[in-house]
Amino acid sequence: MKDYRPIIGITMGDPVGIGPEIILTALRKPATIDEIKSHSYALTPGCYVSAEEMGNDGVPFEKKMAEFSATLYQQFNKADQLETTIRKNLEVLGNGK
Repeated sequence: MKDYRPIIGITMGDPVGIGPEIILTALRKPATIDEIKSHSYALTPGCYVSAEEMGNDGVPFEKKMAEFSATLYQQFNKADQLETTIRKNLEVLGNGK
C-alpha cells in the first residue's frame, strides 16, 4: 500500500466559524470518496466532523444570558471610551474629522 501523506493547510478560522480545531479534526480522519459524494461533493470540514456535545453545567440559560449580556454591554462601553480617545488623539495629530 502506498504511504498516504495529506497536504496540510493551516487556517485560523473562517467567517462562518469553522476554526482550526475542526480543520485538525477533519485531517485526522480523511473522508472517503463515498462520504464526499454523499455530501454532494462539499469539502466543508464541518460535514465530516461532528461537534462534541456540551454537558449541562446546571446554570439556567436566562442567568447565563444575563451575565453574557452584562459583560457585552461593559465591553461596548469600553469600546466607546477607546474610540473617543482614539478620535481625540487623531485630532491632535491633525488627522481628525
